[in-house]
Amino acid sequence: MLEHDVLIIGAGLAGMRAAIAAKAGGANTAILSKVPPVRSHSNAAQGGINAALTDRGDRGKTMLMTRSKVVIF
Repeated sequence: MLEHDVLIIGAGLAGMRAAIAAKAGGANTAILSKVPPVRSHSNAAQGGINAALTDRGDRGKTMLMTRSKVVIF
């Protein structure tokens, strides 16, 4: 039986990023996906993937984060 510190379910963008962060933190990491990574829903997003690149228009909800306050998962 294989043993891992972290098991990531899903090999889309979020799963891959979580696996990279876990491995960088020293965890023995595995990814479990029902399809190959190139067939994930992230890869199939034909309309693009939305991302907030600025805080314009959302000033009431922004927080100032310092390096000491940020927790990396």
